[in-house]
Amino acid sequence: MSRPLASKTAFVGAATQRGALFGLDARLAVAILAALSVVVGYTGLQQLQQAHYARVYTDLQALAKALGHLQRDLGAFPLHTSTGATPTERLAQLFSSAYVAADFSSHWRGPYLAVSESQLSSGYIYTYALSGATLTYGLADNPSCSTITNLDCTLDLQITDAPLALAHFLNQQIDEAAGGYGGSSVTEASPSTSGRLRWSGPDPVTITMQTEVKRL
Repeated sequence: MSRPLASKTAFVGAATQRGALFGLDARLAVAILAALSVVVGYTGLQQLQQAHYARVYTDLQALAKALGHLQRDLGAFPLHTSTGATPTERLAQLFSSAYVAADFSSHWRGPYLAVSESQLSSGYIYTYALSGATLTYGLADNPSCSTITNLDCTLDLQITDAPLALAHFLNQQIDEAAGGYGGSSVTEASPSTSGRLRWSGPDPVTITMQTEVKRL
């Protein structure tokens, strides 16, 4: 005895269900891909940000080393040899003898770091674009160095308009990491006001880093 053929309606219903399931699968796949793209994009941005922050850390190391060479050539503390009145002008001694006082300019053997003419003419002696903002490097004034008897005062590098996240990154590398300037792995209770790397203000902040260059 032959089986009855399935009705046309049954085939249409099954096809409709399969189509609905296929559509649901496609929507789920698109949603998953969208979520993955967000995760990948966020991870990529984080990695790019870390690379930028590492560049700033390298900048600070290079500037600190260059200031040491400058002091050895001039034979005097760079805060006392500059003709500049601002942090960027004081730091400009690294790039041009025009920012060095006449009594010391003959001993200048720079430039100690390369800088473009556009940076010199703009007044931003050493700048770095970071996430839409421009970090401005400078040589901070250290009031304690005005006292002749204070031989322990140091040259302090300064970065203005810095993201707060950059301050925390630099603090981890300089004050808290075993491989940083601090020499041992520690966790600071008040990172913004202790150690060699400090900062002030809301986000963005002004960062100050104490170098190893001390008064002669």
